[in-house]
Amino acid sequence: MGSLWVKRRFLGRGSFGRVFLAQSAALLAHSKSPALVPFVALKACLASRSWSLRLEKDMFEELGSCNEIVKCFGSGISIEDGVGYFELVLEYAAGGTLEQLLRFS
Repeated sequence: MGSLWVKRRFLGRGSFGRVFLAQSAALLAHSKSPALVPFVALKACLASRSWSLRLEKDMFEELGSCNEIVKCFGSGISIEDGVGYFELVLEYAAGGTLEQLLRFS
């Protein structure tokens, strides 16, 4: 079992994992044009150290849908080179991180 996502570009590193710009592998397989498949922000960390991302997922579920907050599309476990990774799938916001936005405003 691999990832359900195709990682396109490394976006950054957090305390417990990494963030990638990604696209759905399933949608890419059925699309005539990869440029039409939407991008997501894929947060990934070792499954054994995923408590922080799981807490973040729970927080998104409690908040529900809000136009001012990026959307959470779900989570899952992928296996890469025999290692399990917890993945949190978020709406991609191209404007930068919240920290960057606060620093420059």
